[in-house]
Amino acid sequence: YCFPKNQSNAICKKGIENLYPDTIFTDDLIKKVTIEIGGEKNVLVEFNEDRKNLLLEKITTETNTEVFRNFQPLIAKIIEISNTSGNASENGVMEVDTVTAEPFP
Repeated sequence: YCFPKNQSNAICKKGIENLYPDTIFTDDLIKKVTIEIGGEKNVLVEFNEDRKNLLLEKITTETNTEVFRNFQPLIAKIIEISNTSGNASENGVMEVDTVTAEPFP
């Protein structure tokens, strides 16, 4: 499975971190790089990959499900595979909230 690129994330353009919204990348998770092009200085803001553990701490305590919205296609695919491989509930269908990944009662 390959995730589609999150085009709206201007801070982290690659890796699994790209799936998160820009808002998760607070000042403690970014670095600013100044480059000079044609005599003009530009400041690039990007994810500081040295801070991956801090990002992990942050997302494991995150309660806003919108932060994880871009993972929904993978969750849906896992549920689809699970339902077709004989691991589904008794009635053959597992109904799951596609945002929280919690089974419906």
